[in-house]
Amino acid sequence: RAPARPAPAGMATPSAEAEELKAEGNRLYQRGKYAAAIDAYTLAVTAAPRWISPYVNRALCHRKLKRWEGVRDDCVKALEIDRENIKANYMLGLSLIFEKKHTEAATKLSKALENARASDATMQDEIWRELARAKYLEWELHAAARATRYQNAERKLRAACGVAGTATTSGGGIGGGGGGADYMDLTMEDADPFEAAWRDAKGAGGSRSGSERPSGSAPATPMADQLTRDDWPVVEELLAAARGRDDRREDPPDCFCCKLTFEVFRDPVVAPSGHSYERIAITTHLEKVGAFDPITREPLYANDLRPNISLRNAAHEWLNHHAWAYADIIKPDAPLE
Repeated sequence: RAPARPAPAGMATPSAEAEELKAEGNRLYQRGKYAAAIDAYTLAVTAAPRWISPYVNRALCHRKLKRWEGVRDDCVKALEIDRENIKANYMLGLSLIFEKKHTEAATKLSKALENARASDATMQDEIWRELARAKYLEWELHAAARATRYQNAERKLRAACGVAGTATTSGGGIGGGGGGADYMDLTMEDADPFEAAWRDAKGAGGSRSGSERPSGSAPATPMADQLTRDDWPVVEELLAAARGRDDRREDPPDCFCCKLTFEVFRDPVVAPSGHSYERIAITTHLEKVGAFDPITREPLYANDLRPNISLRNAAHEWLNHHAWAYADIIKPDAPLE
């Protein structure tokens, strides 16, 4: 286990009175008397305002009572004293999930997980699962907004290309119209008055040539503002590529999945055989099944395992770009505890 981190410079040494009040709060907490424990921790905070422990413990009581606003407020105060505190960052992340501030929650939970790994804290898996929840819920929210944007864009692009969504006109295949190039102008009339004036002049057979523009206007590229039915296959490819990040049909690569859990790696370790396993899965195997490698059957002990940081980073990068896959690992709709 990593050595304990020294206390922050700004944290005060508690008085004997504050220590006793905190101890009373701990006794009440152990008996499930969370409201009474909050009162004891509040007195401890009053006696030692720069002591972090009563804030964190009081936040834990609020968490037990599902008072997420209280959790948030106490964790914010605790982090003003020690911004690296694992429990304060973790519980603040939980309260932000409750408030549906998923991006901020992921930031706090990532900080908690980073510090938990550095100190080899036992709550790493618990933190990781809530981080996965925050990232999944963040993806779910953004994916819904993206789907609406893509749908609106597709409708406009279909019209621009002369491609009907479900109907076909009688005269000319998809989108209707006769032979030849069926150009449709995408430029909004009110987007650039100089451009609109130029197009009106050209359409009316005015004196301006194709290379002239009204004085003061930006360079115009009329063809860039026009699509035809021949462009639709390319437009479809672009829309498919944009939607690909939210396509839940893609399976995680096998190299990113543990052979014991069949889930994407959270904290992989590598054995002398070269095979990698989820840390908690392989340590449970060694304790309950036997001291051997599950794949090679060679002798294996816990002190033979080494963190596979490169694999962890690669697997997490894949998850960050396919955040829907977090739902296969955690239960995003489960109640916050």
